[in-house]
Amino acid sequence: FGDDSKETVLLLPPDTVEINGEFTDNPFSHIVNGQKNTIKVTFDNKGENNYTINLIGGALVNKDNPSEIFRVAYNGTVTVVDPDVSIFDLQLLFMWLILIMAFGGFVYMIYQAFFAGVKPKKTKRAPVVKTENSETGPSDLKYDESWIPEHHLKPQTRTSP
Repeated sequence: FGDDSKETVLLLPPDTVEINGEFTDNPFSHIVNGQKNTIKVTFDNKGENNYTINLIGGALVNKDNPSEIFRVAYNGTVTVVDPDVSIFDLQLLFMWLILIMAFGGFVYMIYQAFFAGVKPKKTKRAPVVKTENSETGPSDLKYDESWIPEHHLKPQTRTSP
């Protein structure tokens, strides 16, 4: 093909790719002879580069006879790329909601602590209790006017000279 078609072959995954395998139908990872087993292989690409996987291999080892190894392999092309990012991703929306609420709470605390100022506390006034004279009723005010000076009894209308 020429010099432009150089291909890099990796025998081990790079540090930015995590590969995990698990038995989906078998939580205890026990394989029964003659039973079909499904293995789920998960690739997590934490780097910037995209990788193509051409071969996945593994081995089943008999614990009674370690020299007896059964090779299991998948020979097909698997391409690992970044997932599509959607604006309606619920995890992303909730993360932003929590971050905005935390930042808003922090700003509110700073505002209350330093910029809100001191507001005077409102004190409740004691209600004025009107006491009635037990000897006289409220409308019949009869009292001895002889001791009150006369200029205090009747309001005088002032006339200008």
